[in-house]
Amino acid sequence: ESKHIRQLSRFSVVPARCLRLARRHLPDSAHRPFQIFLANDARMMQRLLHIALLLGLAIALHVSTFLVPEETLEDSPDHSSGSHKETVFSSSLTEKVAFSMGGVYFACTGLWVSLTICIQVPLNVKTQHEQNPDRSVTSNMAMAIFHLLQDAYIAWRIALLCFCGGALFFGHFWLFSFLLLDFFCQNTLLQTNVKAVTAPFRSLTMTFLGAVIVTFCYASIGFHWYRPEFGDYCNHNVMTCTANILYQGTRNGIIGLSSMMSSVMPGNEDWPARVMFDISYFIVYGIFCLNTIVGLIVDSFGALRHEQILRQRNMDTQSFISCIERKKIDTIAQAQGISDGFAYHESHKQNKWDYMAFIFYLCETRLFDCTGPERIIRLGIEEGDYKWIPLGHSMMLETYLDDNGGSDDALPRIERKIDRIGRGVGAAEDWDSHTLAIADVTKFVRSRLDKLQSAVESAWDLLRGEHGTRPSSPSLGGGASATLA
Repeated sequence: ESKHIRQLSRFSVVPARCLRLARRHLPDSAHRPFQIFLANDARMMQRLLHIALLLGLAIALHVSTFLVPEETLEDSPDHSSGSHKETVFSSSLTEKVAFSMGGVYFACTGLWVSLTICIQVPLNVKTQHEQNPDRSVTSNMAMAIFHLLQDAYIAWRIALLCFCGGALFFGHFWLFSFLLLDFFCQNTLLQTNVKAVTAPFRSLTMTFLGAVIVTFCYASIGFHWYRPEFGDYCNHNVMTCTANILYQGTRNGIIGLSSMMSSVMPGNEDWPARVMFDISYFIVYGIFCLNTIVGLIVDSFGALRHEQILRQRNMDTQSFISCIERKKIDTIAQAQGISDGFAYHESHKQNKWDYMAFIFYLCETRLFDCTGPERIIRLGIEEGDYKWIPLGHSMMLETYLDDNGGSDDALPRIERKIDRIGRGVGAAEDWDSHTLAIADVTKFVRSRLDKLQSAVESAWDLLRGEHGTRPSSPSLGGGASATLA
Protein backbone atom coordinates (compact mmCIF):
# COMPACT_ATOMS: atom_id res chain seq x y z
CA GLU A 1 0.00 0.00 0.00
CA SER A 2 2.82 2.42 0.80
CA LYS A 3 4.45 1.68 -2.58
CA HIS A 4 1.15 2.33 -4.32
CA ILE A 5 0.67 5.61 -2.43
CA ARG A 6 4.14 6.68 -3.51
CA GLN A 7 3.35 5.89 -7.15
CA LEU A 8 0.10 7.82 -6.97
CA SER A 9 1.80 10.81 -5.36
CA ARG A 10 4.32 10.91 -8.24
CA PHE A 11 1.63 10.63 -10.93
CA SER A 12 1.47 13.75 -13.15
CA VAL A 13 -1.20 14.87 -15.60
CA VAL A 14 1.47 16.49 -17.78
CA PRO A 15 2.61 14.36 -20.78
CA ALA A 16 5.96 12.64 -20.47
CA ARG A 17 7.65 14.91 -23.06
CA CYS A 18 6.78 18.01 -21.00
CA LEU A 19 7.27 16.50 -17.56
CA ARG A 20 10.77 17.88 -17.09
CA LEU A 21 9.59 21.44 -17.76
CA ALA A 22 6.65 20.96 -15.42
CA ARG A 23 8.90 19.77 -12.62
CA ARG A 24 11.20 22.75 -13.14
CA HIS A 25 8.65 25.58 -13.46
CA LEU A 26 5.43 24.32 -11.80
CA PRO A 27 4.76 23.42 -8.17
CA ASP A 28 3.95 19.79 -7.50
CA SER A 29 0.34 20.56 -6.62
CA ALA A 30 -0.25 22.08 -10.08
CA HIS A 31 0.36 18.89 -12.08
CA ARG A 32 0.29 16.10 -9.45
CA PRO A 33 -3.34 15.72 -8.31
CA PHE A 34 -2.56 13.18 -5.58
CA GLN A 35 0.49 14.95 -4.22
CA ILE A 36 -1.47 17.34 -1.98
CA PHE A 37 -3.14 14.61 0.05
CA LEU A 38 -0.80 11.69 -0.34
CA ALA A 39 2.35 13.61 0.62
CA ASN A 40 1.02 13.32 4.16
CA ASP A 41 -1.85 10.99 3.44
CA ALA A 42 -2.85 9.84 6.92
CA ARG A 43 -3.11 13.34 8.38
CA MET A 44 -4.87 14.84 5.34
CA MET A 45 -7.37 11.99 5.12
CA GLN A 46 -8.11 12.37 8.82
CA ARG A 47 -8.64 16.10 8.36
CA LEU A 48 -11.14 15.37 5.60
CA LEU A 49 -13.08 13.15 8.00
CA HIS A 50 -13.05 15.81 10.73
CA ILE A 51 -14.23 18.51 8.31
CA ALA A 52 -17.02 16.21 7.10
CA LEU A 53 -18.06 15.50 10.69
CA LEU A 54 -18.32 19.20 11.57
CA LEU A 55 -20.18 19.95 8.33
CA GLY A 56 -22.60 17.09 8.98
CA LEU A 57 -23.35 18.50 12.43
CA ALA A 58 -23.90 22.01 11.01
CA ILE A 59 -26.13 20.73 8.18
CA ALA A 60 -28.26 18.61 10.51
CA LEU A 61 -28.80 21.53 12.90
CA HIS A 62 -29.60 23.83 9.97
CA VAL A 63 -32.12 21.42 8.50
CA SER A 64 -33.76 20.73 11.85
CA THR A 65 -34.28 24.48 12.35
CA PHE A 66 -35.31 25.80 8.93
CA LEU A 67 -36.95 22.80 7.22
CA VAL A 68 -40.73 23.21 7.61
CA PRO A 69 -43.82 21.46 6.20
CA GLU A 70 -44.92 22.57 2.77
CA GLU A 71 -48.42 23.60 3.92
CA THR A 72 -47.01 26.46 6.01
CA LEU A 73 -45.50 28.14 2.91
CA GLU A 74 -48.32 27.77 0.38
CA ASP A 75 -48.68 31.55 0.09
CA SER A 76 -44.96 32.26 0.17
CA PRO A 77 -43.47 33.70 -3.05
CA ASP A 78 -40.36 31.59 -2.57
CA HIS A 79 -42.34 28.39 -2.85
CA SER A 80 -42.25 26.85 -6.32
CA SER A 81 -45.64 25.51 -7.36
CA GLY A 82 -44.25 23.45 -10.20
CA SER A 83 -43.04 20.55 -8.09
CA HIS A 84 -44.69 18.97 -5.09
CA LYS A 85 -42.53 18.62 -2.00
CA GLU A 86 -43.50 17.45 1.45
CA THR A 87 -41.00 19.72 3.22
CA VAL A 88 -39.28 22.92 2.09
CA PHE A 89 -36.94 25.50 3.60
CA SER A 90 -38.39 28.57 5.23
CA SER A 91 -36.64 30.92 2.76
CA SER A 92 -34.45 30.88 -0.30
CA LEU A 93 -31.44 32.01 1.76
CA THR A 94 -31.64 29.03 4.12
CA GLU A 95 -31.98 26.74 1.11
CA LYS A 96 -28.83 28.20 -0.47
CA VAL A 97 -26.93 27.79 2.78
CA ALA A 98 -28.04 24.16 3.00
CA PHE A 99 -26.97 23.52 -0.60
CA SER A 100 -23.59 25.18 0.00
CA MET A 101 -22.78 23.17 3.12
CA GLY A 102 -24.12 20.00 1.53
CA GLY A 103 -21.95 20.56 -1.54
CA VAL A 104 -18.81 21.00 0.58
CA TYR A 105 -19.70 17.87 2.58
CA PHE A 106 -20.28 15.91 -0.63
CA ALA A 107 -16.93 17.10 -2.00
CA CYS A 108 -14.98 16.17 1.16
CA THR A 109 -16.58 12.75 1.52
CA GLY A 110 -16.37 12.07 -2.21
CA LEU A 111 -12.69 12.99 -2.22
CA TRP A 112 -12.01 10.64 0.70
CA VAL A 113 -13.90 7.81 -0.99
CA SER A 114 -12.17 8.44 -4.33
CA LEU A 115 -8.69 8.42 -2.80
CA THR A 116 -9.46 5.27 -0.84
CA ILE A 117 -10.75 3.54 -3.97
CA CYS A 118 -7.68 4.61 -5.95
CA ILE A 119 -5.46 3.10 -3.27
CA GLN A 120 -7.35 -0.07 -2.40
CA VAL A 121 -8.89 -1.26 -5.67
CA PRO A 122 -5.58 -1.79 -7.58
CA LEU A 123 -4.19 -3.70 -4.62
CA ASN A 124 -7.31 -5.86 -4.46
CA VAL A 125 -7.18 -6.45 -8.22
CA LYS A 126 -3.57 -7.55 -7.93
CA THR A 127 -4.47 -9.92 -5.08
CA GLN A 128 -7.36 -11.38 -7.07
CA HIS A 129 -5.13 -11.86 -10.11
CA GLU A 130 -2.51 -13.68 -8.03
CA GLN A 131 -5.16 -15.96 -6.51
CA ASN A 132 -7.05 -16.55 -9.77
CA PRO A 133 -4.72 -15.95 -12.76
CA ASP A 134 -7.17 -17.50 -15.25
CA ARG A 135 -10.01 -15.14 -14.37
CA SER A 136 -10.74 -12.19 -16.66
CA VAL A 137 -9.83 -8.61 -15.78
CA THR A 138 -13.50 -7.65 -15.46
CA SER A 139 -14.18 -10.45 -12.98
CA ASN A 140 -11.12 -9.52 -10.93
CA MET A 141 -12.23 -5.90 -10.89
CA ALA A 142 -15.73 -6.88 -9.74
CA MET A 143 -14.35 -9.11 -6.98
CA ALA A 144 -11.96 -6.35 -5.91
CA ILE A 145 -14.83 -3.87 -5.57
CA PHE A 146 -16.89 -6.47 -3.72
CA HIS A 147 -14.10 -7.05 -1.20
CA LEU A 148 -13.68 -3.29 -0.83
CA LEU A 149 -17.36 -2.86 0.04
CA GLN A 150 -17.02 -5.53 2.71
CA ASP A 151 -15.00 -3.04 4.74
CA ALA A 152 -17.61 -1.55 7.08
CA TYR A 153 -15.83 1.78 7.35
CA ILE A 154 -15.67 2.33 3.58
CA ALA A 155 -19.23 1.07 3.09
CA TRP A 156 -20.47 3.52 5.72
CA ARG A 157 -18.66 6.40 3.99
CA ILE A 158 -20.34 5.48 0.71
CA ALA A 159 -23.72 5.34 2.49
CA LEU A 160 -23.18 8.85 3.91
CA LEU A 161 -22.24 10.03 0.43
CA CYS A 162 -25.50 8.56 -0.91
CA PHE A 163 -27.53 10.28 1.84
CA CYS A 164 -25.95 13.63 0.99
CA GLY A 165 -26.42 13.06 -2.75
CA GLY A 166 -30.08 12.15 -2.27
CA ALA A 167 -30.65 15.40 -0.38
CA LEU A 168 -28.78 17.54 -2.92
CA PHE A 169 -29.89 16.06 -6.23
CA PHE A 170 -33.39 14.76 -5.41
CA GLY A 171 -34.58 17.35 -2.91
CA HIS A 172 -35.04 14.97 0.04
CA PHE A 173 -33.49 17.37 2.53
CA TRP A 174 -34.54 15.27 5.52
CA LEU A 175 -31.74 12.87 4.53
CA PHE A 176 -29.24 15.45 5.85
CA SER A 177 -30.21 14.29 9.36
CA PHE A 178 -28.51 10.95 8.79
CA LEU A 179 -25.14 12.68 8.49
CA LEU A 180 -25.05 12.90 12.30
CA LEU A 181 -24.61 9.13 12.42
CA ASP A 182 -20.99 9.77 11.45
CA PHE A 183 -20.34 10.34 15.17
CA PHE A 184 -20.68 6.59 15.70
CA CYS A 185 -17.87 6.07 13.19
CA GLN A 186 -15.39 8.65 14.49
CA ASN A 187 -15.98 8.55 18.25
CA THR A 188 -14.40 5.65 20.14
CA LEU A 189 -16.88 5.75 23.03
CA LEU A 190 -19.85 5.49 20.69
CA GLN A 191 -18.06 2.71 18.82
CA THR A 192 -17.78 0.84 22.11
CA ASN A 193 -21.53 1.20 22.62
CA VAL A 194 -22.21 -0.15 19.14
CA LYS A 195 -19.82 -3.07 19.67
CA ALA A 196 -21.60 -3.88 22.92
CA VAL A 197 -24.72 -4.60 20.83
CA THR A 198 -23.08 -6.17 17.78
CA ALA A 199 -20.65 -8.43 19.68
CA PRO A 200 -23.37 -10.66 21.24
CA PHE A 201 -25.50 -10.36 18.10
CA ARG A 202 -26.07 -14.09 17.77
CA SER A 203 -27.10 -14.47 21.40
CA LEU A 204 -29.40 -11.46 21.12
CA THR A 205 -30.96 -12.86 17.96
CA MET A 206 -31.62 -16.24 19.52
CA THR A 207 -33.06 -14.62 22.66
CA PHE A 208 -35.40 -12.48 20.58
CA LEU A 209 -36.38 -15.56 18.57
CA GLY A 210 -37.22 -17.30 21.84
CA ALA A 211 -39.37 -14.32 22.84
CA VAL A 212 -41.21 -14.52 19.50
CA ILE A 213 -41.82 -18.25 20.01
CA VAL A 214 -43.20 -17.63 23.49
CA THR A 215 -45.46 -14.89 22.10
CA PHE A 216 -46.63 -17.23 19.32
CA CYS A 217 -47.64 -19.85 21.89
CA TYR A 218 -49.53 -17.29 23.98
CA ALA A 219 -51.19 -15.96 20.81
CA SER A 220 -52.39 -19.49 20.02
CA ILE A 221 -53.91 -19.79 23.49
CA GLY A 222 -55.52 -16.35 23.21
CA PHE A 223 -56.86 -17.08 19.71
CA HIS A 224 -58.51 -20.27 20.94
CA TRP A 225 -59.76 -19.27 24.41
CA TYR A 226 -59.83 -15.48 24.65
CA ARG A 227 -60.66 -14.33 21.13
CA PRO A 228 -63.64 -12.18 22.21
CA GLU A 229 -61.52 -10.48 24.91
CA PHE A 230 -58.85 -9.55 22.35
CA GLY A 231 -61.40 -7.95 20.03
CA ASP A 232 -60.02 -6.98 16.61
CA TYR A 233 -56.47 -7.94 17.54
CA CYS A 234 -57.02 -11.70 17.14
CA ASN A 235 -59.98 -11.98 14.75
CA HIS A 236 -58.07 -13.20 11.68
CA ASN A 237 -55.48 -15.85 12.50
CA VAL A 238 -52.71 -16.75 14.93
CA MET A 239 -50.00 -14.93 12.96
CA THR A 240 -51.95 -11.66 13.04
CA CYS A 241 -52.59 -12.15 16.74
CA THR A 242 -48.84 -12.74 17.33
CA ALA A 243 -47.89 -9.60 15.40
CA ASN A 244 -50.42 -7.50 17.33
CA ILE A 245 -49.22 -8.82 20.68
CA LEU A 246 -45.58 -8.07 19.79
CA TYR A 247 -46.42 -4.56 18.63
CA GLN A 248 -49.15 -3.51 21.04
CA GLY A 249 -47.65 -5.37 23.99
CA THR A 250 -44.21 -3.75 23.70
CA ARG A 251 -45.32 -0.21 22.82
CA ASN A 252 -47.04 0.24 26.17
CA GLY A 253 -45.19 1.31 29.28
CA ILE A 254 -45.91 -2.04 30.98
CA ILE A 255 -45.23 -5.22 29.02
CA GLY A 256 -48.27 -7.45 29.01
CA LEU A 257 -51.62 -8.34 27.47
CA SER A 258 -53.94 -6.32 29.71
CA SER A 259 -53.96 -3.26 27.43
CA MET A 260 -55.20 -5.40 24.51
CA MET A 261 -57.85 -7.45 26.31
CA SER A 262 -61.08 -6.43 27.95
CA SER A 263 -60.95 -5.88 31.68
CA VAL A 264 -61.96 -8.63 34.11
CA MET A 265 -62.91 -8.38 37.77
CA PRO A 266 -62.44 -10.87 40.65
CA GLY A 267 -66.10 -11.80 40.53
CA ASN A 268 -65.96 -12.96 36.95
CA GLU A 269 -65.97 -16.66 36.11
CA ASP A 270 -62.67 -16.65 34.16
CA TRP A 271 -60.82 -14.46 36.68
CA PRO A 272 -58.21 -17.09 37.82
CA ALA A 273 -57.42 -18.20 34.27
CA ARG A 274 -57.06 -14.59 33.05
CA VAL A 275 -54.77 -13.73 35.93
CA MET A 276 -52.54 -16.70 35.20
CA PHE A 277 -52.56 -15.94 31.46
CA ASP A 278 -51.67 -12.25 31.84
CA ILE A 279 -49.13 -12.53 34.67
CA SER A 280 -47.34 -15.56 33.21
CA TYR A 281 -46.84 -13.74 29.91
CA PHE A 282 -45.54 -10.67 31.75
CA ILE A 283 -43.09 -12.82 33.74
CA VAL A 284 -41.83 -14.88 30.79
CA TYR A 285 -41.69 -12.16 28.16
CA GLY A 286 -41.40 -8.94 30.14
CA ILE A 287 -38.97 -10.13 32.81
CA PHE A 288 -37.08 -13.17 31.54
CA CYS A 289 -36.68 -12.48 27.83
CA LEU A 290 -36.24 -8.70 27.84
CA ASN A 291 -34.00 -8.70 30.90
CA THR A 292 -31.89 -11.40 29.26
CA ILE A 293 -31.38 -9.10 26.28
CA VAL A 294 -30.44 -6.22 28.58
CA GLY A 295 -28.08 -8.47 30.54
CA LEU A 296 -26.28 -9.64 27.39
CA ILE A 297 -25.73 -6.04 26.27
CA VAL A 298 -24.54 -4.95 29.73
CA ASP A 299 -22.12 -7.90 30.01
CA SER A 300 -20.74 -7.21 26.54
CA PHE A 301 -20.27 -3.53 27.35
CA GLY A 302 -18.54 -4.40 30.62
CA ALA A 303 -16.17 -6.82 28.87
CA LEU A 304 -15.26 -4.23 26.23
CA ARG A 305 -14.77 -1.57 28.87
CA HIS A 306 -12.57 -3.88 30.94
CA GLU A 307 -10.51 -4.72 27.86
CA GLN A 308 -9.99 -1.02 27.12
CA ILE A 309 -8.95 -0.34 30.71
CA LEU A 310 -6.42 -3.19 30.66
CA ARG A 311 -5.03 -2.03 27.31
CA GLN A 312 -4.68 1.55 28.55
CA ARG A 313 -3.11 0.37 31.79
CA ASN A 314 -0.61 -1.71 29.83
CA MET A 315 0.26 1.29 27.65
CA ASP A 316 0.75 3.48 30.74
CA THR A 317 2.81 1.05 32.83
CA GLN A 318 4.96 -0.77 30.25
CA SER A 319 7.11 0.33 27.35
CA PHE A 320 5.59 -0.41 23.96
CA ILE A 321 8.55 -2.17 22.33
CA SER A 322 10.46 -3.89 25.12
CA CYS A 323 7.58 -4.32 27.64
CA ILE A 324 9.75 -3.09 30.53
CA GLU A 325 8.05 -1.80 33.66
CA ARG A 326 7.68 1.98 33.82
CA LYS A 327 8.92 2.13 37.40
CA LYS A 328 12.22 0.52 36.46
CA ILE A 329 12.73 2.92 33.54
CA ASP A 330 11.90 5.97 35.66
CA THR A 331 14.28 4.85 38.42
CA ILE A 332 17.27 4.42 36.12
CA ALA A 333 16.42 7.59 34.18
CA GLN A 334 16.25 9.58 37.39
CA ALA A 335 19.67 8.28 38.36
CA GLN A 336 20.94 9.58 35.00
CA GLY A 337 19.39 13.01 35.58
CA ILE A 338 16.40 12.58 33.22
CA SER A 339 13.19 13.97 34.70
CA ASP A 340 10.50 12.17 32.68
CA GLY A 341 12.36 8.97 31.95
CA PHE A 342 9.47 6.92 30.58
CA ALA A 343 8.44 9.56 28.03
CA TYR A 344 12.09 10.07 27.06
CA HIS A 345 12.58 6.31 26.64
CA GLU A 346 9.44 5.95 24.51
CA SER A 347 10.15 8.97 22.29
CA HIS A 348 13.95 8.87 21.92
CA LYS A 349 15.30 5.41 22.80
CA GLN A 350 12.58 3.04 21.61
CA ASN A 351 10.20 5.07 19.49
CA LYS A 352 7.57 2.72 18.09
CA TRP A 353 7.25 4.78 14.90
CA ASP A 354 10.96 4.34 14.26
CA TYR A 355 10.44 0.59 14.38
CA MET A 356 7.46 0.95 12.03
CA ALA A 357 9.53 3.08 9.65
CA PHE A 358 12.27 0.45 9.75
CA ILE A 359 9.75 -2.27 8.84
CA PHE A 360 8.46 -0.15 5.95
CA TYR A 361 12.03 0.46 4.83
CA LEU A 362 12.73 -3.27 4.76
CA CYS A 363 9.53 -4.02 2.88
CA GLU A 364 10.23 -1.35 0.26
CA THR A 365 13.88 -2.31 -0.23
CA ARG A 366 14.91 -5.10 -2.55
CA LEU A 367 16.26 -8.13 -0.76
CA PHE A 368 19.46 -7.92 -2.83
CA ASP A 369 20.13 -4.38 -1.52
CA CYS A 370 19.68 -5.30 2.16
CA THR A 371 22.64 -5.83 4.46
CA GLY A 372 23.17 -9.05 6.36
CA PRO A 373 21.23 -8.09 9.53
CA GLU A 374 18.53 -6.37 7.45
CA ARG A 375 18.10 -9.51 5.35
CA ILE A 376 17.76 -11.67 8.48
CA ILE A 377 15.20 -9.32 10.02
CA ARG A 378 13.18 -9.06 6.80
CA LEU A 379 13.04 -12.83 6.36
CA GLY A 380 11.99 -13.12 10.00
CA ILE A 381 9.18 -10.60 9.46
CA GLU A 382 7.94 -12.47 6.41
CA GLU A 383 7.94 -15.73 8.39
CA GLY A 384 6.24 -14.16 11.39
CA ASP A 385 9.35 -14.39 13.59
CA TYR A 386 9.76 -11.27 15.75
CA LYS A 387 12.72 -12.31 17.85
CA TRP A 388 14.64 -9.31 16.54
CA ILE A 389 12.46 -6.98 18.64
CA PRO A 390 14.25 -6.30 21.97
CA LEU A 391 11.65 -7.73 24.32
CA GLY A 392 12.81 -7.13 27.89
CA HIS A 393 15.97 -5.30 26.77
CA SER A 394 16.92 -1.65 26.53
CA MET A 395 20.36 -0.20 25.85
CA MET A 396 19.55 2.75 28.09
CA LEU A 397 19.00 0.46 31.08
CA GLU A 398 21.62 -2.18 30.36
CA THR A 399 24.39 0.34 29.69
CA TYR A 400 23.72 2.03 33.00
CA LEU A 401 23.66 -1.27 34.87
CA ASP A 402 26.89 -2.44 33.21
CA ASP A 403 28.70 0.82 33.98
CA ASN A 404 27.43 1.37 37.51
CA GLY A 405 26.81 -2.14 38.73
CA GLY A 406 23.23 -1.45 39.79
CA SER A 407 21.76 -3.60 42.48
CA ASP A 408 22.71 -6.92 40.87
CA ASP A 409 25.81 -8.96 41.51
CA ALA A 410 28.59 -9.16 38.96
CA LEU A 411 27.82 -12.73 37.93
CA PRO A 412 24.20 -12.06 36.81
CA ARG A 413 25.36 -8.99 34.87
CA ILE A 414 28.07 -11.05 33.15
CA GLU A 415 25.51 -13.71 32.32
CA ARG A 416 23.16 -11.11 30.81
CA LYS A 417 25.98 -9.66 28.73
CA ILE A 418 27.11 -13.05 27.45
CA ASP A 419 23.50 -14.07 26.80
CA ARG A 420 22.90 -10.96 24.70
CA ILE A 421 26.12 -11.52 22.75
CA GLY A 422 25.30 -15.23 22.37
CA ARG A 423 21.89 -14.42 20.93
CA GLY A 424 23.61 -12.15 18.43
CA VAL A 425 25.95 -14.91 17.42
CA GLY A 426 23.14 -17.43 17.11
CA ALA A 427 21.04 -15.10 14.97
CA ALA A 428 23.89 -14.27 12.53
CA GLU A 429 24.42 -16.34 9.43
CA ASP A 430 27.43 -14.69 7.82
CA TRP A 431 31.03 -14.37 8.91
CA ASP A 432 30.86 -10.61 9.45
CA SER A 433 28.25 -11.02 12.18
CA HIS A 434 30.33 -13.75 13.81
CA THR A 435 33.42 -11.52 13.71
CA LEU A 436 31.59 -8.62 15.33
CA ALA A 437 30.19 -10.89 18.01
CA ILE A 438 33.64 -12.34 18.77
CA ALA A 439 35.05 -8.82 18.94
CA ASP A 440 32.39 -7.88 21.47
CA VAL A 441 33.23 -10.93 23.58
CA THR A 442 36.95 -10.11 23.41
CA LYS A 443 36.35 -6.51 24.41
CA PHE A 444 34.15 -7.57 27.29
CA VAL A 445 36.59 -10.17 28.62
CA ARG A 446 39.53 -7.79 28.25
CA SER A 447 37.74 -5.09 30.25
CA ARG A 448 36.95 -7.60 32.99
CA LEU A 449 40.59 -8.74 33.10
CA ASP A 450 41.78 -5.14 33.40
CA LYS A 451 39.41 -4.51 36.30
CA LEU A 452 40.52 -7.74 37.96
CA GLN A 453 44.18 -6.75 37.48
CA SER A 454 43.52 -3.37 39.10
CA ALA A 455 41.75 -5.02 42.05
CA VAL A 456 44.64 -7.44 42.63
CA GLU A 457 47.19 -4.63 42.51
CA SER A 458 45.18 -2.60 45.02
CA ALA A 459 45.07 -5.59 47.38
CA TRP A 460 48.86 -6.08 47.13
CA ASP A 461 49.43 -2.42 47.80
CA LEU A 462 47.40 -2.69 51.00
CA LEU A 463 49.35 -5.76 52.09
CA ARG A 464 52.63 -4.05 51.35
CA GLY A 465 51.65 -1.02 53.42
CA GLU A 466 50.60 -3.14 56.42
CA HIS A 467 53.65 -5.51 56.55
CA GLY A 468 56.29 -3.18 55.22
CA THR A 469 57.38 -5.78 52.69
CA ARG A 470 57.95 -5.39 49.04
CA PRO A 471 56.31 -8.27 47.24
CA SER A 472 56.58 -8.37 43.55
CA SER A 473 53.76 -6.75 41.63
CA PRO A 474 51.05 -9.32 40.92
CA SER A 475 50.00 -10.11 37.41
CA LEU A 476 47.52 -12.39 35.76
CA GLY A 477 50.29 -13.64 33.56
CA GLY A 478 50.29 -14.07 29.89
CA GLY A 479 47.79 -16.88 29.88
CA ALA A 480 44.83 -14.55 29.55
CA SER A 481 46.45 -12.52 26.78
CA ALA A 482 47.42 -15.69 24.98
CA THR A 483 43.91 -16.98 25.32
CA LEU A 484 42.48 -13.76 23.93
CA ALA A 485 44.96 -13.85 21.09
